[in-house]
Amino acid sequence: MIKPSLNLYQIVMRVSVVALAVLFIAMGVLTDTVRVSGATRNYTNDTGIYTVNGLENEEVATGVNFDHVLLFQNVQSLDFSKIKPYLDANKQVILNIEFVDNHANLAEIAGGNYDKYLKPFADTLKKDGRTIWIRPLHEFNGDWYNWSVYYPGNKTQDFIPAYKHVVSVFRDDRAKAKFQLNYNRSNSGSAMTTPFRDFYPGDAWVDMVVITNYNRAYTDSMHQYWHSFAEDFMPAYDQVVKLTKKPIGVAEMSTTSYGNSKPQWILNTFRALRDQFPQVQQITWFAYNRPVKTSLWDWDLNTLADRQAFRDGVTLWRNASARKTATPSTTKTQQIVPTNSAEAKFLSTTFNVR
Repeated sequence: MIKPSLNLYQIVMRVSVVALAVLFIAMGVLTDTVRVSGATRNYTNDTGIYTVNGLENEEVATGVNFDHVLLFQNVQSLDFSKIKPYLDANKQVILNIEFVDNHANLAEIAGGNYDKYLKPFADTLKKDGRTIWIRPLHEFNGDWYNWSVYYPGNKTQDFIPAYKHVVSVFRDDRAKAKFQLNYNRSNSGSAMTTPFRDFYPGDAWVDMVVITNYNRAYTDSMHQYWHSFAEDFMPAYDQVVKLTKKPIGVAEMSTTSYGNSKPQWILNTFRALRDQFPQVQQITWFAYNRPVKTSLWDWDLNTLADRQAFRDGVTLWRNASARKTATPSTTKTQQIVPTNSAEAKFLSTTFNVR
């Protein structure tokens, strides 16, 4: 998804978040017993966010302590100073490096034309000594980015060399980075039937495979339907589990609110992640309302019900992984439970969380 600029909604959100903080603190929402800071985390399922509202504001608004933040940077302007504050706050960082240019450039990436930008950044990362996730050439199996394999002028066979070259730049410099291979959930247009295996560089080059998955219900003439997360995600997931035993993640996810219940979609998504997709260990919510022509793709958690459903979903997903990793002799599974009767009533008013 293309990174956006700040709009009026985000400005209003920043003003209103203080009021939400008072509400959540009064109800005990910010006292989750499963935390990410330091070594207190006892679950393995990793939850993160892309936001233009500010990470702390999102944590207050949702009552969720996020494990990671998703950032976008153009390769020509890579800037570690914008990453460091999140690492200092004990957050993981996923960095989408965007090879934005005015022409198809997969062959040029493979040929090292962008190394003059990558190598200084890799050196800075090495000197810092902390690990980040790097996601090169995200959604490469589309046609909307100039590094996409189906963008006019690129060749399918140029993708794997381009991906491997980016990984090699960081590994050769011994920078501490882990690498995510990011498929869109389906290929573009006439290439829909091309199998994911044709793009897979091999386990030696991948630490996690991630899949972008949105419910674009009623956003345009091609999406005049409402789909659950599982309906759209399952075909891509099935292909990836046949490719590798590596962990799987949801690179970007959200839904519109058009035509059905967004809060229920959110809860059903986390239930599906828990029950149907055991290899998924990481998800990233794309919290941005994207203006597209005359419409608004309302990906953000815009209502109290959206935010409540998101917190409830994260809770049940985290608790599921905490139970999987706990052993009776050494670990006591730590449940996220309502901290007082007011919060318990608040959480159960609209949704049957199970």
